[in-house]
Amino acid sequence: MSNFQYILSQLIEVECSGEQGYIVSRCESVHEENKYLVNYQRSDGVGVENWWYESSLIDPSVPRDLDEEELAELEPALEEELK
Repeated sequence: MSNFQYILSQLIEVECSGEQGYIVSRCESVHEENKYLVNYQRSDGVGVENWWYESSLIDPSVPRDLDEEELAELEPALEEELK
């Protein structure tokens, strides 16, 4: 069983650029971390699809300024939302 952090069609953010898009495919590998094909509009307005490693993506619905304890309290609700 694979252990993907994100689901298909989920809105996602590219951490380094802040660009947001939707996951259209995912890939698991024996020797690399999970990858996701994200369909998004670049900052220059061009629509693109690119593969991104899981560690390069973040869930824009999760507040980033929470400490670990506050984030742990939100986790069950976020997991339920993904079902």
